[in-house]
Amino acid sequence: MTWSPDRMPIFVPPIPGEALDSWIEAYAFRLHTNASGLLSFLNLTRSRPRRMVVALTEHERDALSRATGMEPAVLTRMTLHPQDGVSIAVRAQTRGLARAPTWRGSSGSRYCPSCLHETEDRWQLRWRLPWSFACRQHSLLLLDTCPACGARPIPAGRHGHVPSLGRGRCAHPLRDSPTVSVPRDGAVVAAQAKIDEILEASDLNYAREALHDLYTLAWKALVVFHTHRAGLPDLLNDALREFDRAPILQLNGLGSEDAATAAAGTVIALAAHAGQTPGGSIVLDWITQGDRQRFVTATPSSVLHTYRRLSPPLMSRVLRSLDSGLQSHHRLRYGTATSNPAIPKATREDLQRRATMIPKLMWPSWTIRLADSNAPNYQPYPQRWTLSSLLLVARAPVSFTHPDACAMLSIPASKRAVQMLLGPQNEGHHAIVSALAQLAAGLDSEGSPINYERRRALFGAPDAAVRLDSELHQDLSKRQGWRPPGARHLRLLDLYLRSLLTGSDLTSLAGRRMDSPTVCTGWNVLRFRMHPAIQELIKRQAQAVLDEHGITDEPIFWEPPVEWVTGVTWPGQDPDDLNEVVRLLNGAGASLAEVATGTGLTFENVRLYCDATGTTFPELPRQERRQTDPTPRVGDLGPDRLRELYVEQQLSIAKIAKIIGTSTSVVRGELTRIGVALHQQGRRREHFIDRDWFEREYLDRRRSIAELSAESGASQTTLCRAAAGWGIPRRHPATRAMSKTQEPQGTWNSPLTVGDSTYGSGPG
Repeated sequence: MTWSPDRMPIFVPPIPGEALDSWIEAYAFRLHTNASGLLSFLNLTRSRPRRMVVALTEHERDALSRATGMEPAVLTRMTLHPQDGVSIAVRAQTRGLARAPTWRGSSGSRYCPSCLHETEDRWQLRWRLPWSFACRQHSLLLLDTCPACGARPIPAGRHGHVPSLGRGRCAHPLRDSPTVSVPRDGAVVAAQAKIDEILEASDLNYAREALHDLYTLAWKALVVFHTHRAGLPDLLNDALREFDRAPILQLNGLGSEDAATAAAGTVIALAAHAGQTPGGSIVLDWITQGDRQRFVTATPSSVLHTYRRLSPPLMSRVLRSLDSGLQSHHRLRYGTATSNPAIPKATREDLQRRATMIPKLMWPSWTIRLADSNAPNYQPYPQRWTLSSLLLVARAPVSFTHPDACAMLSIPASKRAVQMLLGPQNEGHHAIVSALAQLAAGLDSEGSPINYERRRALFGAPDAAVRLDSELHQDLSKRQGWRPPGARHLRLLDLYLRSLLTGSDLTSLAGRRMDSPTVCTGWNVLRFRMHPAIQELIKRQAQAVLDEHGITDEPIFWEPPVEWVTGVTWPGQDPDDLNEVVRLLNGAGASLAEVATGTGLTFENVRLYCDATGTTFPELPRQERRQTDPTPRVGDLGPDRLRELYVEQQLSIAKIAKIIGTSTSVVRGELTRIGVALHQQGRRREHFIDRDWFEREYLDRRRSIAELSAESGASQTTLCRAAAGWGIPRRHPATRAMSKTQEPQGTWNSPLTVGDSTYGSGPG
């Protein structure tokens, strides 16, 4: 073996897990000196083992490494420095120990008498850690003090050479101290093994988080153990029997905790921390419920303040455990009715962003699912306003109130509606709280394709210049044969267009109260009975409005997918379950009452279903048309076709209406619209009538004057006048047409020799 010139000729290897100061003392003892003498020899006269075991300076580490041949990394692992910020806290300037992050430590060390006996009084580093409470090798609880004087042992000697390091401050041999054994396969040894695994983890963040979680649970468990021991879960009884010889002390927050107390708290904490087992939830419930009873005013903020540094998964379990004692609005904020409760961390900016994704009126299908429309004094608008505002309150901090949410959405605040939705008398309040919290989380994570705040600013003001195109609507009315719409109907169509775009109510859109019976009836009928053609026109107009304002990346209408919410039994009904029933009722031309009866929905929820799905129930056409009903616009009414018939062929308006299959008023209106001058009343139109054609059709083929009038476009009066001018006798109207082979009789068969003539017709 090669030795460097600076290396001491005698080498004393450290035992596994030994502390640096213990090794220095053992090395010095082997060299027949003490720690001070050894350090002076190494030119470390100002160094002290009690500081070196906490952390080594670079000079100390290099000097020890050169003199002993120990690797610097090994020397560092023999100090407490790797545990700085994990289980202990080191003062960098003085290399002393500060207040530990979890269990309170002390300047001394715990110890295992059996280990001291076997190693000839060599001290383990882990005994200095507050989380060391048991010796896994000997299945013993570590001792905290000297049984003779009650002082905490200090491993390193301070007053020159001592024959044995295993002595307390009173020189009592600590290896002879009485021990407290625990079962080798018991809860204490298993708990120490789990703690050692955490302490040795390479991920320090994981270790810090795990130890802090366990410490919080352990501290609260020990408090509850002494105040509510009667409710101790059965599964803890066997584990705590291991402490029959070592009483579990009540914590006072002033001094360090002994090993037995730390062990008992850790055993309970590990049992509660096991969230995958039913027993873990039972123990956690015992801790949280008992801890809550300590508070005179058990508000969620005061109770949760002491849990504030828990890891998110454990905090979620604690919140879920506290759920049964929370009011609905607190459950909504903390999401305790969902699978992932959490402390609200949303900022004002986050809530403002979410407000841009929420309409003033809760989405129709979600209103059907969440609001019980059969409840007494149910009012659609206040309920939908409140659902939207509560969606903004969900997952929000306590400082953000419900009136704040209403102000952010510019909607009225209704305490009565909140009480109806979240009050204890509402059996569906759990589903509402859970669904709104999950919807809020979905909006925050997934977002919404619609910016409702921008739309409200552009289209929601009473003076917003968004109107349904009157010319397109007039054209549609003519084609469908509808009566000209009144001003109130057109106003409702304009409001429907803006409501579709903004998700707002009529009152805010109109700038005045819109709750008169006439308006409400017209609005409700429009939503239920809207003709598909009108509906399609409104959708096209809505898309045109969005395009005009440069909003090309948003759909006209959107609702959050139902998959965002799971584990909820709806207080209302799921519209997706009604599609087939509604389809059958729609095909049968059902009335509003029939649809409500067939689906189990209220009248308003039927209309909400129409809003959400685009379904309408237009009235079926009557079997017989009344004379006063407008004739629908059918056939080809293009400008070129009309000019050909009216200008070039000189057909009358009545004739054109008959050819196309519409009314004279429709034809007259279209001619006026395309700029064709109408013939003056009483004028005589010129018709050229070929005599040979007339004789052939009238005399030879025996066709009637009415048939010839329909074919030529000339009136029957004009044809009769032409026949008289040509000297062609007229047949009696009652005479039946004879075949061409039958010879006509009497004066009706006289041949005509008059040439072609032009005759004027009667009034066109």
